[in-house]
Amino acid sequence: MRPQKHICIVGGGPAGLSCALMLKRYGISARIFEKEEIGGLIRNAWRVENIPLMPARSGAEIVAEFKRLIDINGLEIVKDEILSVEDGRLFGIKGEYPYDFLVIATGTKPKRIPEFEISERVSYEYVKLPRGISNLAVYGGGDIAFDGALKAFENGIKPEIFIRGERPRALLKLVEEARNRKIPIHHKTPIREVRSHGERLVIVTSQGEQQEFDALLIAIGRVENLPKMNVENFDKVLIIGDAAHVHYRQMSIAIGEGIKAAMMIIELLGGAE
Repeated sequence: MRPQKHICIVGGGPAGLSCALMLKRYGISARIFEKEEIGGLIRNAWRVENIPLMPARSGAEIVAEFKRLIDINGLEIVKDEILSVEDGRLFGIKGEYPYDFLVIATGTKPKRIPEFEISERVSYEYVKLPRGISNLAVYGGGDIAFDGALKAFENGIKPEIFIRGERPRALLKLVEEARNRKIPIHHKTPIREVRSHGERLVIVTSQGEQQEFDALLIAIGRVENLPKMNVENFDKVLIIGDAAHVHYRQMSIAIGEGIKAAMMIIELLGGAE
């Protein structure tokens, strides 16, 4: 029997979970550190269609499958936010943790507009929007914006999309789905100001027009989301998934990289038990 090694995976999205599940298949246990809920950004998805040879499913269905696999395989989930990494140690809000092998699968974080963050009715993720809203402003022209608008529509919420440019950057299929549902899309309409009006928000556009909404979903882009790193020896540190490829953000790539990271660790450990 090989000596016990501390294998830590930071991030409980598709990349991190794929790595942990493949390690488990070879009899190797890992600790997964996740500050929020399992699934990462997939929790927000209206429909996931970017996994070749697999049928399209909602983000909620995929997360339910993740949780089932976690339970079946007895994966260890540690609820903590890892803030920094030094050689051999992780530093979180709740504690410090040693590692022999580290996989960073922390995904991305949103590009923020701090001056718009005037209440909890302004969110960068669909799942964090307040409950009971009837209409929603969505700011952004990419996949996440249109995906959020479609999910809102499916949930009985009336969305409107505000785009800074002349045309959407989202996949044509998402744009067509939004148009088929007659979701209003405002082209060349940057939002200039967000104000509170009772329990609602007043959205002021570049044209000076004002509209009231129950909530605002901001989806103007994502950037890498890495803990502070003070590491000299990167031989046993792997950065995978969206954290490594911020411009791709494909679940199939994240899954593949999680499996590849697991196989590299297995090889370094000398194979399966």
